[in-house]
Amino acid sequence: MTAEATEQDRPLFLSALPASASDRRLALAVALLSAVVFLVAAPLAKASLPEVWAFLPIYQSVLVINNVITAVLLYGQFGILRSRALLVLASGYLFSALMAVAHLMSFPDLFTPTGLLGAGPQTAAWLYFLWHGVFPLFVIAYALLRERPTGAGGLQRSVSLVIASSVVIVALLAGAFILLTTEGHDALPAIMQGNRDAAPKAVVATASWMLSIVALALLLAAPATLAA
Repeated sequence: MTAEATEQDRPLFLSALPASASDRRLALAVALLSAVVFLVAAPLAKASLPEVWAFLPIYQSVLVINNVITAVLLYGQFGILRSRALLVLASGYLFSALMAVAHLMSFPDLFTPTGLLGAGPQTAAWLYFLWHGVFPLFVIAYALLRERPTGAGGLQRSVSLVIASSVVIVALLAGAFILLTTEGHDALPAIMQGNRDAAPKAVVATASWMLSIVALALLLAAPATLAA
């Protein structure tokens, strides 16, 4: 059997398929549209709207479900392809789901006046930015690992053990951030003053945005397919 025949007989997986030019154009169009919507809505950011208690629980619940489903699918693909890149990305989506739950539970005036988990006035805000600042790091690691060959078998350890270890590590990471923003609340700079932004928030938000931009740039520059 020739090498070409072997390559043709290899099963194709969505996570390993190359992104076509139309796929990249669509992704770029969505990113640009999101940027335009952001710029249009930015002047209204501080406008007060009627309070809808159910909005955040519904929004966060959908977000958690989407992230968990994505993580499960990526873990499944990792189990077949043994790709470190997919393992890292799956871990990132699981982290995002856990942080979304923590952010929802700690949000003030939602379940309790100060939020659950022993939250303080800055807990929800800091959880939000740790969530949105760390997730791009998973994406950056994914983009970099796509370029590194892992050998024909990829990771050779037990798939179940590797996935279980990943879940435990991600849970510990999310738990550490929860402890940092609750037990270590007073040691963190204040980024909120009641319902208004404090000056340090601009620095934290900018850092979070910049990490997302770096992650996007690396994804665009990374190879179209997983290294094998």
